[in-house]
Amino acid sequence: MKIIKRVPFAAVVQAWLKAEWHDPIFDQNRNKVSQSLVDDEDFSSQQDNGLRYRLLRTLRSPILDTLPQGAIWYSATYAMADVDRTFIVPSNDWGPISGNQYRPAAVLPNLSGNDPHALKIGSIKASLSPVDRRLVLVASDMNSVLTVIEGNHRLVAILADAIEKGAQDPLIEEVFVGISPAMRKYIFHIEQYLAAAR
Repeated sequence: MKIIKRVPFAAVVQAWLKAEWHDPIFDQNRNKVSQSLVDDEDFSSQQDNGLRYRLLRTLRSPILDTLPQGAIWYSATYAMADVDRTFIVPSNDWGPISGNQYRPAAVLPNLSGNDPHALKIGSIKASLSPVDRRLVLVASDMNSVLTVIEGNHRLVAILADAIEKGAQDPLIEEVFVGISPAMRKYIFHIEQYLAAAR
């Protein structure tokens, strides 16, 4: 992982909302909210930033509301070497398909089944070209383990596609990563799960 630059959290929210905008929960909002608000990467308007955050919260409040305050956010490249220290969200529904390892690579052998995650990953892999590859990850420091809090299915699909095609690094040109020592106690970060499992 190589840092590109520091970014405001508003940039993370915009990319996250854009990735989630297809969700049926936003069906009613699409008629009321301009698409330009979702696509716009100008973060000078606090009103627009606040609206994007409120929209995203309607779908992702548990993840957003418990994020540690004061995390520093960066855009960074993501390499194949980063996969070994990356975990998907350690929620019960990801347990079976990952063999309770919560690692992207552990999901790969299980993509031929009828697990809902496998079906979604297969669908994404079949249409990767138009897919926004910017994931959102968190870590307690730059060298610690990483957890994907947005884009778990996309990461597995991207990884499967890269292995199949022998793709070169970086695996992903840009991801967002939030860094804070407080992430060790963040319920959606793998360090919390690993500590409890000891």
